Amino acid sequence: MNFFFVSAGLLLILSLLFTYLIRIVSLKKNIVDIPNHRSSHQVSTPRGGGLAFVFLFYAALFLLFQQRFIQHPILLSLLGGIPIACVGYCDDLFGVKAKWRGLIHMLSAIWALAWLGGVPLITIGAVSFHAPILFFMVATFITVWFVNLYNFMDGIDGLAGMEAVFVSSIAGCILLYGGVYSIAFICLALSVAVAGFLVFNWPPAKIFMGDVGSGFLGFIFADLMWITHHQHQLPFSMWIILLSVFIVDASCTLIYRIIQKKKWHLAHREHAYQRLIQAGFSHKKITLTVLGINFLICFPAATIYLHLNSNVVYAFLLLILSAIWLAWFFIIRKHQAV
Repeated sequence: MNFFFVSAGLLLILSLLFTYLIRIVSLKKNIVDIPNHRSSHQVSTPRGGGLAFVFLFYAALFLLFQQRFIQHPILLSLLGGIPIACVGYCDDLFGVKAKWRGLIHMLSAIWALAWLGGVPLITIGAVSFHAPILFFMVATFITVWFVNLYNFMDGIDGLAGMEAVFVSSIAGCILLYGGVYSIAFICLALSVAVAGFLVFNWPPAKIFMGDVGSGFLGFIFADLMWITHHQHQLPFSMWIILLSVFIVDASCTLIYRIIQKKKWHLAHREHAYQRLIQAGFSHKKITLTVLGINFLICFPAATIYLHLNSNVVYAFLLLILSAIWLAWFFIIRKHQAV
């Protein structure tokens, strides 16, 4: 454990240093996010800060692999985040067409799932479902959606970084408590790497993570979800609870726009958190509110969920998602998008 704490401290220092250096380079190279009518910020801000935690996460991952904490297939599966980070950074620099981004996302998802051997059977109550090809296709779609939904939710200062630190920290601690040290160390390394960036991204943000960071985080969380589910360490539904605020806001907003026959693939400001910004709430207040929901609802719910009888866990999951959905619906009805 001493090795871990020393490594975590060094990782945090490096994350702070790398984020600071990337901010300086981004300003000199004019890699900045200029506010427009769809933006939630008013000041030109350097972007691409996600490069810091992407690089440091993989440095930590290779160190864990070298120390034989993680297995070869898991390492290769998680490497699927590199193409997503690369295409994301290219998009930050000069823009990449959606079809090419989508292709990279899909290929990375297929790569990750292939190294895990697909998705094992899913049991609901006393009924088991075993449809390898169908599950593989559905898991691929979900992974691609995670990449994009995390990108959609990275729209205000501190929100996406805070969510990443919360989810990876809680998942890591639960796994650590359960004696699953390998994946626990991966989660905690991700948490520390992002925490250093979050210092500079906290409202008012001095740098944005950009698509290089947001798409990468979405992929890593999806992949960790399949890894822990595949190895019977944590059910995939527990990750859904921890990420429920992001999943509900992004997914319900997308469905809502499709129902309204809007061009759902275009950038907009109709997510619940964006509507609250337009209503006059500050970035810090919204980010802290989501953090409060995470600690007061999602974290206790995830803990209770792990100790429930298998016959009621999915009903409990539905209850949690419904509660978050009601909050989303209230915001959508009360605050009109501009």
